[in-house]
Amino acid sequence: MNKQKPPTLVLKRTTLRFKTKKCELEFAELRALNRKPMYTRDWVAKLDHFLRLGERDILTHAGTISHEEALRKAGLEFEKFRALQIAQPSPVEKDFDEAVKTLPKPRDNR
Repeated sequence: MNKQKPPTLVLKRTTLRFKTKKCELEFAELRALNRKPMYTRDWVAKLDHFLRLGERDILTHAGTISHEEALRKAGLEFEKFRALQIAQPSPVEKDFDEAVKTLPKPRDNR
């Protein structure tokens, strides 16, 4: 029995809200200055409207990827990222290499 918890639209919208926070804060400030109340359902509707203006697709269902598949994909992508990070020299190694370049060349006293 595969019990999967579908992702919620609230999480998806919350992620998008961070990207559009400045616009939303300005909108909220105008609403507050005009003393117009704003409820959660109003924010959801306004955000959907804002995204449609930008010709963005809006997820209206739970999606088609299971939680397990998403975790597996995220793990694989993180491993690729981590391998790239490990291959890069650390800040200490970079500083050491730069310091070595500034040292005078040794003389050959033969």
